[in-house]
Amino acid sequence: MIKYVPILRGKPGEFSALQNLEEQVINEICPFIQFIPDTNPKRVGNYLDKLTVELANAWNFEGNLIYFDTSFLQDTPFISELIRKLEESEINFIPVIHPNSTQGYLDLIRDRNNNGFCLRIKTPIYRPDKLIKTFDTILGKYDVKESEIDLLIDLQYIDNEDNLAHYKRTFFRYYNFLTRPKRFRRIILGAGSFPVDINRFKVNRISRIPRIEGSLWNVVKHDLADTHLTYGDYGNIHPIYNPLSKVYEGSCSIKYTSDTEFFIFRGMKASKVEEGSEQYHRKSKELISCPVYEGKDFSWGDEHIYKCANREITSGNVGTWVKYTLNHHLMKILDLLE
Repeated sequence: MIKYVPILRGKPGEFSALQNLEEQVINEICPFIQFIPDTNPKRVGNYLDKLTVELANAWNFEGNLIYFDTSFLQDTPFISELIRKLEESEINFIPVIHPNSTQGYLDLIRDRNNNGFCLRIKTPIYRPDKLIKTFDTILGKYDVKESEIDLLIDLQYIDNEDNLAHYKRTFFRYYNFLTRPKRFRRIILGAGSFPVDINRFKVNRISRIPRIEGSLWNVVKHDLADTHLTYGDYGNIHPIYNPLSKVYEGSCSIKYTSDTEFFIFRGMKASKVEEGSEQYHRKSKELISCPVYEGKDFSWGDEHIYKCANREITSGNVGTWVKYTLNHHLMKILDLLE
C-alpha cells in the first residue's frame, strides 16, 4: 500500500536516494518525479538517455510506479521521447495533469491511462473551481473512472508554524469543494517547509527548522477520517522550483530530518576555504555525535554519514550529500507514518 508520495526533481541525487532504499519499503512509496530541463551546460552525452537510465536503475522492481510530471518542460517532442523511453524501460507511470496543461501534452497522454491519472492543484495559484473544471476535463477526455484518479492538493511552501490553522483551512477549502472526495483513488496532501537557501543560518552552528508539513499532516488527519488521504512532501529541499534561477555553488552543509525538525549542520562553500569539501568529514562527525542521529543501521544514507565521519569514504560533494540525506529523509518519514 502506498503511504508516502515524495515530490522530487528528476535528478541523479534524487534517483540514487530512491535506488538505495530498503527493499521492504519500496512498495510503500510512489515518487512524484518533476522532470526538469537540463541545467548542466557542460553535459557530455545525451541528457535524455542518462535521465531514463538513471531512473530505470533506481526504480526497476516489479510493480514499480511513479507520478510523471513534465510541467517544467516546454518541449513536446522531448516529452514524447521521454514517455517512449520510460515505457521501454518498463517504468510504470501515472501522468500528472495541471489546469494549465497544454493540448499537446494532453494528446500525448490520451491513451496512457493504464495506471490512471493524477490531477495536481497548486494553492493558491488555482482556485477550487479550476480543480472541478480540470477534473471534468479528465473524465470527459479519457475513459477513466473517478476511482482511477489521484488528486494532489499541493500547498507548496509553508513557512510559519503559527499559520498552521490557515494551512489546514486552505487544504479543506479545496477538499470540501469536491462533491465526492472519497471516490478518488487517493488524495495527497503535499507541502514543504525547507527554505530556498540556508544563508540565514550561521556557519559552524547547528540550526533547526520546524518541519511544518509534518505538523499539518497530523492536524488534518485528526480532523479527516479518510483512508484515501496520503502524505506528500518535498524532502529536504525548497518546494518552489524556479527554472530561471541561476545555479550557485552550495555550501558544505548537512540537512538532517528528525521527527519534527530539520537540523542544519552549516559549512562554507568548498571554494572559499582551504578545507574545501573535506568539511563534510567534520560535519558528519558533528552529526553522529548529536542525539538526533538515528545510527548507522537506520538507512543507507545514515551508514554513509557514519563512514564519512570516520573517514572510511571520501567526503563527496554537494550532490553526494543530496543522496545521503534524502535517503535518510525517505526512511524517516516512512518510519513516522507507521
